[in-house]
Amino acid sequence: MDIQADMKLIEKNGIMAAGTVTIDGLFIIQEVIVRLIKQNDGTEKPVIFLPRRKAGEMGWKNVLEVSSEMKKEIDLAVGKSIKDALCRDNYAPNLDVSVMIYVKKDLLGYAALTYENAITIKDIQIYKADNEYGIRLLYPSYKGDKDDKWHSLIDIGGYLFDDVICRKVSEAYEEKLKNYPDFAERNFSKKRQQRGKSL
Repeated sequence: MDIQADMKLIEKNGIMAAGTVTIDGLFIIQEVIVRLIKQNDGTEKPVIFLPRRKAGEMGWKNVLEVSSEMKKEIDLAVGKSIKDALCRDNYAPNLDVSVMIYVKKDLLGYAALTYENAITIKDIQIYKADNEYGIRLLYPSYKGDKDDKWHSLIDIGGYLFDDVICRKVSEAYEEKLKNYPDFAERNFSKKRQQRGKSL
């Protein structure tokens, strides 16, 4: 099946995006919504909701029934449309990224972000992760004297912007690695050295 999605970025009242999904150019599903659902660990995860309608005393009722395979294809199409929208709408203007490679166990290096040539966030740690970009970012934080917990000094305002930053940092990191092929091959193999090394 040919499944195409056309999503618009919103990021308001817990809604990340909304739009339509077209099946084989024949059926157009309206009111497809992506909401940010808070997880047990405190992070937010985008979840796709297909349209429902209110059926009197019966409450809300699903308009569609889709197979698990079809749902996966819809999820992929919606995800791609959102990624395209991020680039199309230039969601993160004037965001410059610089990286320093420093490999030690799962730590890959550090990043600095400069926004609108006015503010720079330094010492962002880049860690290896099993996701689309292969990295996760740890923003500056401090450990409390009394509660012995880590407290964030910088937070990112929304899932969409966080996704843009991860993509830009990943691209900058991969670009820098091109200048050091021997270093990349040695430090990202299964036998990667445990001792930190920087460039």
